[in-house]
Amino acid sequence: MSRPLDKAGELAILDSAIRQLGEDSYLGPWLAQVRAEVENCIRSDYFPELTLGGAEQKSFDTIARAQTRAGEIIEQAKANAARIEASAVRYQAEICENIRQALRDLNNH
Repeated sequence: MSRPLDKAGELAILDSAIRQLGEDSYLGPWLAQVRAEVENCIRSDYFPELTLGGAEQKSFDTIARAQTRAGEIIEQAKANAARIEASAVRYQAEICENIRQALRDLNNH
């Protein structure tokens, strides 16, 4: 009975498979591409999820989070714009009143 492989042993087998499959296979280049992610998962004691369905779901989740955040940013921008516009309207009204008062003062002299 063989003893279980440690993390370094698993990575050595993965590296060997990548070398043996080479660049001319379908699997070799893909394994080489995901190797760093697999290593990170192994070292973090996570089960590597490298299925297309898993990747697709992660993509959908990322898009959903980005859309939610974009909506939040837009709402914040709208609120800021409304505050700035209200302030500008108040300032404009103040300037107009100052001009009217200055004209009244000129007419009274």
